[in-house]
Amino acid sequence: MYLNNFTGSLSPSIGGATSLKLLTFDGRPYIPPSGFVPAPIPSTFCQLTKLRTLKLTTVGFTGKIPPCFCKLVQLTHLHLYESNLQGEVPSCIGETVQNLESLQLTSNKLTGPIPATLGRLKKLQTLYLGQNRFTGSIPPEIGNLLSLQNLNLGSNSLTGSIPAWLGRLSELQSLDLSNNLFTRVPPELGKLVKLQYLSLSTNKLQGNLPSEIGNCGSGIANDWSALYIDVSNNRL
Repeated sequence: MYLNNFTGSLSPSIGGATSLKLLTFDGRPYIPPSGFVPAPIPSTFCQLTKLRTLKLTTVGFTGKIPPCFCKLVQLTHLHLYESNLQGEVPSCIGETVQNLESLQLTSNKLTGPIPATLGRLKKLQTLYLGQNRFTGSIPPEIGNLLSLQNLNLGSNSLTGSIPAWLGRLSELQSLDLSNNLFTRVPPELGKLVKLQYLSLSTNKLQGNLPSEIGNCGSGIANDWSALYIDVSNNRL
């Protein structure tokens, strides 16, 4: 259900299609459907236990991510970005829902700390939590996501030093920590030899930029894959 002019809100009756493996309701980027009436995500969607992919994006919901999404244990892709969702991310994402390869919750109003349980998503390749209202530090459990290729935590209120353990995520190709309150760049980021995109802009970074950062991207095989680094608007 992509680029249409549906009116009203999502029908709870969709939850009766219990054989569904893919459900997508996607508006135009940053433009929710004009006739869509904001409402909570129907709890009946939690009956779709065979879903592998659930994309409810650019819609304009009200309320939280339903805790009963814990039942969707076969999910590999969960995309709920640009949809006005609030509250904390259910901790069961990582406890019961463990097969995710892509989790995208960008551009909502999510609050609280980043759940440490996300560190159990050992198959995760893409984690986008940017443009929310997360606080605190990055939980060290995220360092267990050794398959992670894309990590976006930009535009939140995350604090402290950028963790040195990020250097363990050797598959990272894209890292966005911009628009937060980080204070220090660890030299261990230089271990990210597959990195092609690094944005640390608009933080409170102080001191010298470690020379090891020059090693980022050194393992990229293709000469045309340029490394992008942005450390603007800091106190370096």
